[in-house]
Amino acid sequence: AGRASPGGALRRPPDALLRLLRRVPVHHAARMDARPVRAPASPIEYLAEARSLACSNVLGILRVCSEEAALTNVGRVLEARGSEIIGEAYKDPVTSFRDFHKFSNENPEAYWKMVFEEMGITFSVAPSCILRDSDAYPGGEWLPGAVLNAAANCLTAKPGRTSSDVAIVWRDEGKDSEPLNFVTVEELRKKVCLVANALDALNLAKGSAIAIDMPMNVNAVVIYLAIVLAGYIVVSIADSFAAPAISTRLKISEAKAIFTQDCILRDDKELPLYRCVIQVQRALILNSQSEYISHTSVFVLQ
Repeated sequence: AGRASPGGALRRPPDALLRLLRRVPVHHAARMDARPVRAPASPIEYLAEARSLACSNVLGILRVCSEEAALTNVGRVLEARGSEIIGEAYKDPVTSFRDFHKFSNENPEAYWKMVFEEMGITFSVAPSCILRDSDAYPGGEWLPGAVLNAAANCLTAKPGRTSSDVAIVWRDEGKDSEPLNFVTVEELRKKVCLVANALDALNLAKGSAIAIDMPMNVNAVVIYLAIVLAGYIVVSIADSFAAPAISTRLKISEAKAIFTQDCILRDDKELPLYRCVIQVQRALILNSQSEYISHTSVFVLQ
């Protein structure tokens, strides 16, 4: 921190540097003495004080971790099943975390069954086992024979939750001063099913690719889940792409349809998105507006 003088002794760091170095973040749980703070007389003394302060901050963080660990998903599981999993050696989520990690590696069948139960994951076809040795899969084959729909699992209330619980919280672009928006699990399920049923009406072959060229907003989330729920493949296209880049991705993926919207808002500027998509190739507008997905169009590509 200090500069060497011609005689080899360390000089006191410049005041500006000392002011910068004093900005050591203090964790909210760390306690500091109320006594007046004396400016360090030398770089060595300053570094010693900084090290002492850093250590006290770490101890404060550890105290908070111990108190709040039970509020995390892992902590909640360990508080409920710690003695069952680890036995009499279980103490608390922080102290026993290494033992829990060891258990997960040594007992994948028991561990992952517990994870699926805790997360409320359901399978259309249950796996024959969690993990089995296989020459075709280095490290083993996970969940052999299993079939599930990820979107269907997202739309199901999890253990300890209800359909009236909030699923998505968001604020629209350019509306930072307005209140937050909320969608419950039940409301999200209705929106997704509406779009999924509309997709089925297109009579596309199951497993077909359907693209989304939209900003990451709640409508895009609904559409993404609907495509998966209906049994199709999602092709994500960045809303910043120009027509040639959009065309390339549609050709590579062999997408049969694409969702887009009229424009996107960036720094109070409206940038055309719909125009870029229709430049790609001739398309048929099937749905330009609906009760749930406003200002959004879906095209079947010709």
